[in-house]
Amino acid sequence: MSILREIVEEHCVAQEIDKLNVKHVRLEEVFSALKWRLAKQPQVGYRMFASDGTDKYLIKTDPNPTLNIPGILLLYTYNDIQVNIIDIRVDEP
Repeated sequence: MSILREIVEEHCVAQEIDKLNVKHVRLEEVFSALKWRLAKQPQVGYRMFASDGTDKYLIKTDPNPTLNIPGILLLYTYNDIQVNIIDIRVDEP
């Protein structure tokens, strides 16, 4: 059984979601699904080694133009208790 980690979003991530949610009505759905996945299995992302010694991870979804769903790229770190979403990029569908 996997534990659920707390999801913490940097302020810039929340601002970007709020700003783009008007244009992409399904953005919040995709973002919520990614947060759920990361809360359960944060190790699924692509691991990057940072020069400051902390591991950072990337996870992405592809855009779906047919359903007007944007793609999302998240940069995050995690530990046993929480996932910290550091940055986000949203790609047009």
